[in-house]
Amino acid sequence: MANKSSYEKCSLIYSRLFLSYIGGKMIHKETIGSKRFITSLKNGEDSLFLTSLTDKINAIKFSDETSIYYVRERCGSASRRKFTKLSLLNLVLNQSKEYLKLYLSNISEYSFWFFLIRIASLFKGAYKLSKY
Repeated sequence: MANKSSYEKCSLIYSRLFLSYIGGKMIHKETIGSKRFITSLKNGEDSLFLTSLTDKINAIKFSDETSIYYVRERCGSASRRKFTKLSLLNLVLNQSKEYLKLYLSNISEYSFWFFLIRIASLFKGAYKLSKY
């Protein structure tokens, strides 16, 4: 990464990419509290979970560049499977509903713009997947 310190000082909206997937993150248990993954979602539950933590996130810090993060890509995982256009639409609508419920649960602590961008990205991602 070219300039880690610029990301550490930026807004959640600017650093939203880091809050899209759970891998490679160390999150203090007090930040997580009683929040859990919504297991009824077949895809995107990690992004929703991380978004649920944004009412407690003040900063994003990076580990040393010599740190190692291993990824195991499992054949048949939700992030690697193909979706029909109808199932993509259903997925996006269910995810949008969960984002809206989350935002409304603590409207004074969550960023409206961050949630709006999250929901828009669901539709953008579904559109891209529908083209494959």
